[in-house]
Amino acid sequence: MYKKVMELIRTSPNSDNLAIECSIKILDPLFNDLISIKKINFFLLLLKELRSINVNLTSFILQWILLPTEKRILKSDIILKLIKEGFFSPKDLDQGFSGLLETSNNFPSDKMQNIVHIYLGITKLTKSLIIDEKFLPPTAFHRTIEYILRSIKNFKETYPKMGKYLEDFKNAIAETFGSNNYSTVNSIQ
Repeated sequence: MYKKVMELIRTSPNSDNLAIECSIKILDPLFNDLISIKKINFFLLLLKELRSINVNLTSFILQWILLPTEKRILKSDIILKLIKEGFFSPKDLDQGFSGLLETSNNFPSDKMQNIVHIYLGITKLTKSLIIDEKFLPPTAFHRTIEYILRSIKNFKETYPKMGKYLEDFKNAIAETFGSNNYSTVNSIQ
């Protein structure tokens, strides 16, 4: 059935749009639900097939991940797999995260809860990839970390419950960058 569906998509006059629609149906459960590793691997296989149909799918997936919604969970394991499969690079992710965080001030107030959700998600993902899993060097999310550190005070004042977590994040980043660069981390803030 899988091969028949892919063949139908390939031969359709709207193959690019169908590839995007199918990728949304795949991305939704990946980032909103808890699913098994077997399903994750199968979904990633489908995404790779769809990428061969629509070359713009890679940038669409990154834009979709960065769309602030309440349900969206930024899962480091899935984003890691997407990086490893070449859907996007850490640099693309850094630019996307920092761009989203920088423009979050322009979102309407009714979307602010989504921004806080995304901000925390990006902070947790950055910490997971750089500090916990040590998958990427600290410089991989340089722009994102700069923005997070610059906005810690503002977020702590607006959302006091985040204060402890953000202070822990700042200290973990300072520790990861090393004592020589701690002054750089403080000057960013």
